[in-house]
Amino acid sequence: MKTIILEILNKYDPISIAADDRPDEYAPEAVRIASVFAHSMDLPVFTQAIHTVFVEMFDAVTAGPEERYRPIAEEILRTCG
Repeated sequence: MKTIILEILNKYDPISIAADDRPDEYAPEAVRIASVFAHSMDLPVFTQAIHTVFVEMFDAVTAGPEERYRPIAEEILRTCG
């Protein structure tokens, strides 16, 4: 699941740090998101959980608004759920 989440994070690149020569840039975040993932989690709760990971790993300004993470949460839930 971590690999799928990492691919999705790289696809959306929510804080603009992904690069072709650095495919593991979001690996720590992918691990944390995988640890909070639950099949019963609904979209708003999971979106908030992903946003919280980015706020904790970086800061609120870098993470940006929670809405930025909704498409990421949708794809993870659709792909892994």
